[in-house]
Amino acid sequence: MTRGHDRLCWVAAGPVAGVALGAVDSVVDHVPVWLGEVGTARAERGAGSQVAEFASLILDAGWAWAAASVRSG
Repeated sequence: MTRGHDRLCWVAAGPVAGVALGAVDSVVDHVPVWLGEVGTARAERGAGSQVAEFASLILDAGWAWAAASVRSG
């Protein structure tokens, strides 16, 4: 019975990791909207908005998704 449970965990790991990465990416993408700095020039935005934009660029990169899929098995 333990073998089937272990296999099920590995089969579910990929989709769970993908959903988690997608959710984090979506939240980070919406930080400037929540801060009300969407139409503002980049130099006039606050630090939180700029950090979120940088994190969004990293999370939207293809290598981040590839790394998540390799990491999840």
